[in-house]
Amino acid sequence: MGDKRFPYSIQLSVNLLTNDPKGPISAEATVVKRGRVTIVETVVKTCTGETAALMRSTHLMVDPNKTGPHRKT
Repeated sequence: MGDKRFPYSIQLSVNLLTNDPKGPISAEATVVKRGRVTIVETVVKTCTGETAALMRSTHLMVDPNKTGPHRKT
């Protein structure tokens, strides 16, 4: 896998603001901070463009060859 890092989610925070019974919905994610600890903000929009949900996730960037249940032995 080389120097690729895997983003382990260590915290998720989601605020549901409204529902969209018709769809389709869309989402756009933005990296707020990049590094060993990476923070991503995601905005979910309804089919009319109204904000349906706000999500912030924090990820610990790890080497998948050294950490985790998927580690190759």
